[in-house]
Amino acid sequence: MPDAVHFSHKTEEWETPQDFFDKLNYEFHFTIDVCCTHENAKCAKHYTKDDDGLSRNWAGETVWCNPPYGRQMPKWIKKCAEHGKHGGLAVMLIPARTDTKAFHEYIYGKAEIRFVKGRLYFVKQNGESTGRAPFPSMVVVFRPPTIEPEVRRGHWVLTRDEEYEYCHCSECGYDTGENWMIGSEIPYCAQCGSKNYDGGAENG
Repeated sequence: MPDAVHFSHKTEEWETPQDFFDKLNYEFHFTIDVCCTHENAKCAKHYTKDDDGLSRNWAGETVWCNPPYGRQMPKWIKKCAEHGKHGGLAVMLIPARTDTKAFHEYIYGKAEIRFVKGRLYFVKQNGESTGRAPFPSMVVVFRPPTIEPEVRRGHWVLTRDEEYEYCHCSECGYDTGENWMIGSEIPYCAQCGSKNYDGGAENG
């Protein structure tokens, strides 16, 4: 059966669907793909098997990681979790196996989990579909301890600490460079003109 080979830990030749990655990249702006081949790398900066991404220092990087789905996967989960604990951000695409030791030790209650609806269709190097995955998938987001998940308010994307909201425009990516007291009115975007009012948004 093709799927048995497709998801074997013996190959790294299976690529994340580009449209699936693009949506996440729009949100997180990845700087490195830590587990890939030169042919299916999602970022200009990337580590292949020969580079041994597990042994590298990821400090300062916003990490994308779609690891081999075999015996090494718990090591990648641990590495991504540690990256988050040390102030980085790492996003993984892995099987939704909630009964594993790694899930309970590093993910459950410690990271953001986004279960993927339906089954993904992964991609071969030549761009052909491999067929539907034989298991459900999930996206796991490891964030620095002091950063809460982003909240959208109109065109603005907010992150919060105890007192302030930090915002950038979801339309053009412009960062206001300023802090706004929680509950205060968010101004229009000086870059593209998008603005928020009364919980809604319009272009003007």
